[in-house]
Amino acid sequence: MKKRALFIILIIASVLSVVFLYYSSRAGRTPQSVIPDIVKDQTTYEQPKDDLIFSNTIEKAYKEQPFLQKLPIETPNYIIVYDYNKKLIRVRLLSKEKILIKEEIKNKLKEIGVDLLTIKVEYLE
Repeated sequence: MKKRALFIILIIASVLSVVFLYYSSRAGRTPQSVIPDIVKDQTTYEQPKDDLIFSNTIEKAYKEQPFLQKLPIETPNYIIVYDYNKKLIRVRLLSKEKILIKEEIKNKLKEIGVDLLTIKVEYLE
């Protein structure tokens, strides 16, 4: 009889342990804890759409101003980039011979198709 009582107590303790472990593992899973997975899924869903918008924007900019495909230009004397926010060309001068370099830069910009009458050039020294 004692063995049977001990056996029943062991079974009850095992069942209670399993139930306790099950509910304690679920305790942290509230709807708020699932939100990051939902956000990840939305980002994954929206990324191709955003990529398409970006691609179309760049394609339009390249059609309007083909020289953008040839920028940036980096040399030991200067770096030329396009500022999309200000819609101008920005040149960082690295050489001390600024007058000669500015002439070289103007020639290079004309060579890649920049209309210096309509596109502003900003020099940073």
